[in-house]
Amino acid sequence: MSLIGPGKGFKGSISLAGDKSISHRLILFSLLHHGSFKLRNLSACDDVKTSLAAIKTLGATIDRDNTEEITIRGPDKKTAAESVEIFCGNSGTTARLLSGILAGLPGRFVLTGDNSLSQRPMQRIADPLSMMGAEIKTTKSKLPIEIIGQSRLNPITYQMPVASAQVKSAILVAATRAAGTTTISEPSPSRDHSEILLAHLGAKLQCKDNQISLDGPFLSRGDYCFNIPADVSSAAFFVVAALLIPQSEISIENVLLNPTRTHFLQVLKRMGANIQTSITANNFELTGTIKAAYSPKLQSTDILPEEVPALIDEIPAISTAMAFAKGVSTIKGAQELRVKESDRIKVLCEAFRACGIKVEENDEGYSITGTEEISSEHRLKTYSDHRMAAAFSILALKSKSGIFVEDLDSVKISFPEFFSIFLPCFNARL
Repeated sequence: MSLIGPGKGFKGSISLAGDKSISHRLILFSLLHHGSFKLRNLSACDDVKTSLAAIKTLGATIDRDNTEEITIRGPDKKTAAESVEIFCGNSGTTARLLSGILAGLPGRFVLTGDNSLSQRPMQRIADPLSMMGAEIKTTKSKLPIEIIGQSRLNPITYQMPVASAQVKSAILVAATRAAGTTTISEPSPSRDHSEILLAHLGAKLQCKDNQISLDGPFLSRGDYCFNIPADVSSAAFFVVAALLIPQSEISIENVLLNPTRTHFLQVLKRMGANIQTSITANNFELTGTIKAAYSPKLQSTDILPEEVPALIDEIPAISTAMAFAKGVSTIKGAQELRVKESDRIKVLCEAFRACGIKVEENDEGYSITGTEEISSEHRLKTYSDHRMAAAFSILALKSKSGIFVEDLDSVKISFPEFFSIFLPCFNARL
């Protein structure tokens, strides 16, 4: 357990590692590709390393050079006759997207995970993939999951009960092995990196009114080079810290500005945040700059259920801003937070109460009454959740005497460089 904070204002520019969601997809989609992917600014987090290990197990080759680029070539043979077991670590993206890919590859595959991932729901991908013709067996709707892949799958029309980019992506990659049109309907929009990448690689996709259709079969070919923009979900913690700490003005360069990932900026702006964005490039994803400055008069706001899918990874950061906003903020329809790396509703509420912040928890969210400062030292449990470690570090910046936070190593799951950048920026001790 380490003591963090209090913090001081920061003025300057920072650069962050590549977006985790895009890094995962580029790695995993190489299994569906004839040719090579050259990747620059790949995330170095543990979850992405898990995806790299998975494709290597399946026969892909990975070459690194001195310029911090890696080149991936998918396996020469898109089959696996023998039984293969793949460890997915803590990564839900690896487990779910890989399930969709393996559903269309002949062979027997078993996916396992660590204790945290093994508690997360997997039936939500098993059901549609089974409808497409793969044999899927979960363990009480969770990992381990056994997949008997097929060389040709069936196209389906599927109404998703819950908006989930991971489930949607699993169905889309499986659809590349189906003869015909697969159509997916979402109850509300979720991040669309899979659609963007598949279209960039040449797949026939149609997206309209929360409905996505893909014509299969499809196999991409050729040699591609991708410059991965900085992770916008990681940027959220720096943005919120700058809003809360006096005399702060931060600029985050070359960051992902995909509209399905930046709704948290709109939420913060309606709270009165001083934030500007500018698009500087539009390659396969929108990229640009986010600028944020100290905003002393943040006001409470409500996050509605239809907004949650576009905020799912940023809610911990937003919640820390709400903790110091005037009035009562509410988050509704966020029950999906209970099945992330931790029960994030429970863990956030527990931490806020420990810090003397008034919070009321319910099944699908919570309400927060803003305060001005955390007056004394407290001890907060992250439950090995990387986003809790980052969120609680912002709370520590606003504390009078610092806050003890346990298991800071959990940030390696998504953002191993977090503390080496965050603490010097805001002059906070550790």
